[in-house]
Amino acid sequence: MSPVATADPARRSRRGATRTFSLAIAIASLGWSFPGAACQSLPSIYFGLDSLAVDAAGQAQLSEFAAEAQSQLDVLEAVELVGHSERLGTAEARARIGLARAEAVRDLLLALGMPERLLRTRSAADTAPQVETDDNVREPRNRRVDLRLTYTPEALAAQRAERDAAIAAGRPVPLC
Repeated sequence: MSPVATADPARRSRRGATRTFSLAIAIASLGWSFPGAACQSLPSIYFGLDSLAVDAAGQAQLSEFAAEAQSQLDVLEAVELVGHSERLGTAEARARIGLARAEAVRDLLLALGMPERLLRTRSAADTAPQVETDDNVREPRNRRVDLRLTYTPEALAAQRAERDAAIAAGRPVPLC
């Protein structure tokens, strides 16, 4: 299955363009990948019930992401970590655990050498589930952290120019 990038066209920053990506979704496609990487897929980071712990597999996945991101610091403006929760408990509790999960991922990325100035955390609580459920239904895929990457305008312009030149020359352009 080819990875698919999703973007939120309503979100823009004055200094750069913001595109939203889940850790479960590729950070690739038509100029929205890490510049220089045709297609890169990132794994999901999921959490246990009422848990803030990132297991060994999740830590390894974050380690790979951090290594790639650190090689591209000149084009990254921000990495927003958005924590999610299930529809269990009160709205306040869901918001708290979503933020705590985002902070847990931030702490791991800091330990892996990511610059603190790039990392921003927030909670989406249960407002953006991967799987729709009724209240008080457990769904492990909704216990996760998503990334929102903001690239510098210069990096985006350079990647678009590279893509446009490839199209003009008749060279294939990856549609990750």
